[in-house]
Amino acid sequence: MMVAWPRVRPRAIRWALAAACAPCLAGHAQVVRYGVMEDSARAMLRAAWHDDSAQTERAYCVRRARIVARVISPAKIDSIFHVLEVRPAHVDTASPNHVSFSCHAGTPELHTHTPATCVSDDPKYCVRGGPEAYSCQPSRDDYEKLIARGDEFAIIQCDRVAFRFYYPSEYVAPGVHDSTSRSRPHGAGRERSSLHDSHPAASREHLGN
Repeated sequence: MMVAWPRVRPRAIRWALAAACAPCLAGHAQVVRYGVMEDSARAMLRAAWHDDSAQTERAYCVRRARIVARVISPAKIDSIFHVLEVRPAHVDTASPNHVSFSCHAGTPELHTHTPATCVSDDPKYCVRGGPEAYSCQPSRDDYEKLIARGDEFAIIQCDRVAFRFYYPSEYVAPGVHDSTSRSRPHGAGRERSSLHDSHPAASREHLGN
């Protein structure tokens, strides 16, 4: 679970959008979103991962990412979020069950879920494995923080090489019934990196200072 953190001053962002495909993105097309951790970011996060049951959650800011829109048809668009670089975030407090941290406004966030089940925030009450270990499910607080920040995506790392991207469109406002508001099984959303380049694509990239 993430604890909400107030926004900080905006950082420099550079977006590059292929103008030729911009008209394709208009209207009410069905959008399917995919998240990809590229090699450099994945290698860093994999190296930092460990299986200690008493560890706290860790937090990172996405320093560089590229978003590619692939037009399948006038009514279907695939959005692919490539994360190229992450860096550790400034952490205020952390426990085995949550982390309170800040990234610059407009910078997508990543945090870890531990490989343990904990009955409290005290690490001595954590055991490796169990029903809550390796959970890739965003909490309600995770979704609400994502919505409040206005980011296009956020990420949970829930195992050494397992990353769960989640998006504002997955969160259903109270009073609206939708199957996406139900709990997801453990391990949902493991990383997929095999993507085809057979369709035209518009892309944009942001860079952090």
